[in-house]
Amino acid sequence: MTNSDIKSYKDLIVWQKGSELETQLFLCKDLYALDVKECIMLLEEVSKILRVIISKLEPRT
Repeated sequence: MTNSDIKSYKDLIVWQKGSELETQLFLCKDLYALDVKECIMLLEEVSKILRVIISKLEPRT
């Protein structure tokens, strides 16, 4: 497994977890008529931060 493969795998994890949380927020919006706009914006911001952190990490060997 190359460094590029590991980075891609970590990016995929961030994307999957973010998508999972976003789905839960949309369900809350639809089922309970909650305003989740701010939560969605915060989720996007945290996802960006995580991607930057991951890009700066080097895999341990």
